[in-house]
Amino acid sequence: MTSGTVSLCGHWQLQHSALVSAPEMTVSQPGFSTDGWHAADVPTTVLNALVHAGVYPDPRYGLNNYQIPDASDEFNQKHDLAKFSHLPDKRNPWRDPWWYRLEFDAPADCGTRQRLVFQAINYRADVWLNGSLLGGRQRVVGAFRRFALDATGILRTGRRNALAVRVWPPEHCGVPQAQLVPFQTPRAHLTGVDNDIMKDVCINLAAVGYDCAPTVRDRLMGLWQEVRLDWSGPVRIVDPFVRTKLPLPELAPAALTVSTELVNEFLVPVRGILRVTVMPQSESDALSEPRVSASGPSEAAPSQSRLGPSHATAEYVTVEKAVNLTSGESTHVEMTPAEYPALNLANPRLWWPAGHGAQELYQLQTEFLIDGACSDRRTVTFGIREVTKVLHTADGSHGLRLHVNGRRIFCRGGYLQADTLLDWAMLAPERWTAEFQYLARANLNTVSFEDLPNLPDSIMDLADRMGIMIWNCFFQCHWLNRDDHPLDHDLLEASAQDIARRCRNHPSVVVYMCMNEGATRESQYRRWRRQVQALDGTRVLIPSGYGDYDAAARCYQWPHWIQPDTPVGANDCTPKSYGWQDPTWFYRMVRDDRTWMFKIESGSASVPAPESLRRFIPDLTSDLASLEFPLNRQWANHGANSYYKPFHEALCRRHGLPVSLDDYWWKANLVSFEEHRAMFEAVNHRLWELTSGFLEWKLNGCWPTIQWQIYDYFLRPTASYYAIRKACAPIVVQLSPVDNTVSVVITSRCELRRARLTVQVFDAGMKRRWKKTVHCTAAADACTDVCALPQLPAMAGVFFVRLDLADAAGTALADNFYWRSDQRAEHDRNCYEPLNRIPRAKLEGTWRQVSDDADRPPKTEVILRNPSRAIAVLTRVRVLDATAGEELLPVFWTDNYVSLLPGESKEMVAELPTAPSAERLQVAVDGWNVTATTLDRQD
Repeated sequence: MTSGTVSLCGHWQLQHSALVSAPEMTVSQPGFSTDGWHAADVPTTVLNALVHAGVYPDPRYGLNNYQIPDASDEFNQKHDLAKFSHLPDKRNPWRDPWWYRLEFDAPADCGTRQRLVFQAINYRADVWLNGSLLGGRQRVVGAFRRFALDATGILRTGRRNALAVRVWPPEHCGVPQAQLVPFQTPRAHLTGVDNDIMKDVCINLAAVGYDCAPTVRDRLMGLWQEVRLDWSGPVRIVDPFVRTKLPLPELAPAALTVSTELVNEFLVPVRGILRVTVMPQSESDALSEPRVSASGPSEAAPSQSRLGPSHATAEYVTVEKAVNLTSGESTHVEMTPAEYPALNLANPRLWWPAGHGAQELYQLQTEFLIDGACSDRRTVTFGIREVTKVLHTADGSHGLRLHVNGRRIFCRGGYLQADTLLDWAMLAPERWTAEFQYLARANLNTVSFEDLPNLPDSIMDLADRMGIMIWNCFFQCHWLNRDDHPLDHDLLEASAQDIARRCRNHPSVVVYMCMNEGATRESQYRRWRRQVQALDGTRVLIPSGYGDYDAAARCYQWPHWIQPDTPVGANDCTPKSYGWQDPTWFYRMVRDDRTWMFKIESGSASVPAPESLRRFIPDLTSDLASLEFPLNRQWANHGANSYYKPFHEALCRRHGLPVSLDDYWWKANLVSFEEHRAMFEAVNHRLWELTSGFLEWKLNGCWPTIQWQIYDYFLRPTASYYAIRKACAPIVVQLSPVDNTVSVVITSRCELRRARLTVQVFDAGMKRRWKKTVHCTAAADACTDVCALPQLPAMAGVFFVRLDLADAAGTALADNFYWRSDQRAEHDRNCYEPLNRIPRAKLEGTWRQVSDDADRPPKTEVILRNPSRAIAVLTRVRVLDATAGEELLPVFWTDNYVSLLPGESKEMVAELPTAPSAERLQVAVDGWNVTATTLDRQD
């Protein structure tokens, strides 16, 4: 077989270099004894492998991280951590290199040229194969680059091979900060932005520790992405790319420009044919790249030479180009639609973000033929779409409006993080499918990965298929704010180049951001921009999200080198909040502060359920008499820092001091539900008039935490998840906390006519104090104010507002429920304390399994009824494994944490990726004032 690839991921072995006395040539020979080495499932960092091997406790739980020595000797001395080193002399395990080693059998037929490919290494490496050095640490360096090392003549085809990789840590490990006191200044905020780890082109703040991430003791050194063996004939294909262009405002034809690098590794000139084939992904199974499995190589795709030098049907295009290569030449080859009219697709299948259309994908197969034989074949997936930006102006400020295929897209979403140990099980497609499903079902369409610019390809593939737009942040926050951050600007530029090559075929990647939170410097920015424009040129560019570019421009002239990408129209500058804010604050920000036209960071806490808390905080409570109850050192370590203080204080001040852990958690749900809903509803209420997007900090956690997430580390949705889901629904009915305006928000392109809006107000005793029904029309893709609550008489502190929207036929379209206080926001002490005294509600209901798709697990359908005279506030429904008593996760509910009026019924449906038989299920119900119970199964 001329070209192909085989994965080298899986069961490797790992050892500290100080414990390996043999020379490199010996370590990298088959048969070398690895007695006493540790098992390592590559991809893995060193620490992650040692945790899985039981050498160190899992730092993600409890205070285990303080039983592991740190890369910083200064930190070890301060916290007495050196004693935990597993090495015989108690030396620092992270300041010397580690050996990764694998023996494997190479296929007998693997072309004439072979390469070992590393998708990512942190930080440097010496790569040895069968006693020969393929690449040394001066060349193999940088956490954000791929490496393809020539193994021709060294690889033993059809025989046993030994691969040994000596991985070196970052040269500048930084000095972390501990976070062990509730409400303490977060990790790295004291020294983080000037920490010397910034001097390397490595994962920095996410490794040394930050407000949202623990310190990773080994600084994430290791083979942290896939390793594989590639082979080809004498000419290989590198990073093929399809640049797509639409004649907006028309959506056809689509002009495709195909390019690739060709490398002649032969010692003589080569003449050949570059053939590219484009077809919809759904029809491209026969073109899949050959791979080797345990059963041997698959058959290569049949030759398409019968199609001739240029052939096109409505769905299928093949074009060819003659190419001459000199000995050792590497050249860029481009095939344009002007040169090849077949590359103008008359009826393209377009890629759209979720909620705006289908996610159509194509495959490009690139082949290089020499005398009719295939030297190399590469297949990539791409999408046809056009990303542009429009700057909306208001009061001299600008708001970014992102357009895809000429249609404006309101960006709703936030930031995601990869697992803090880069544990590959937590980076697997199964995990990220669940995470993206949570987002898509909450009608969120935009994410950014601030800490990880070179995402595993599988994550970007999922985003392509699910319509999740990615803002790719090349360099982590605060990194480039000094000329020595990093020291090696050439390496930084090489990293930017490789990241762009890796991202550019993914239609989901719509924005390239040089850096977040910090002003980039000229040298770094010029190099970054040059690379992404030359290699791509199809994304919106943002130099940095940190500054208020409009305000700055009014004070002085921006330097010429940044002017092409300003105004930005999206920002991460103040005012914003990472703690708690009253719901009115978000409305005031949107109305009065133009930096909120597109705010890309603001967020608050979401405390996981007790079932999750008990998994990562073994000691859950402190002294009940303490004003910090239940917080302690373990809570502090897992997120109860100074950003959490306003949330905790608001909980205690507004709802009364908690009397138990469960009481604390339910009060936290009330606080987070109200606040998170307000964030997105505030942005809704000036939809397109002022606002065009909002990104929350954050959507998930890189480890078990109580901060900044809408579903927890164990994939359990929080109350805030369902609050956001309601605020971001295609049709929303909402109540302003500022002026009591009731509005209907339509996020689709369909106008709503002759709808019926019903507004009801109840006092704490559930006596209805006001009701109004109005008929309304709501504009498409807009917020329409319909009516307002009147000035109501005092209602003993707390009252409830219920909103219901139905179409002309009476079919329910949307609803919402608010608890409100007579007290003004600035005088909020005990404003919701009366909620502690509302009567308890005991709910009834049934559940059953239903199946409407033979290819998918059955759904769990729940009918919930409130027969009591009391309102049921924030009712939570869970599907449990009846034997273990554990909630089945991930779970995708049509709604949850619902509030039911007396006599009201509600149908809810849960989908599980894998559903046990009905006999093994149990459905449990509880809530703020809801008596815990289980529901009867309906046969």
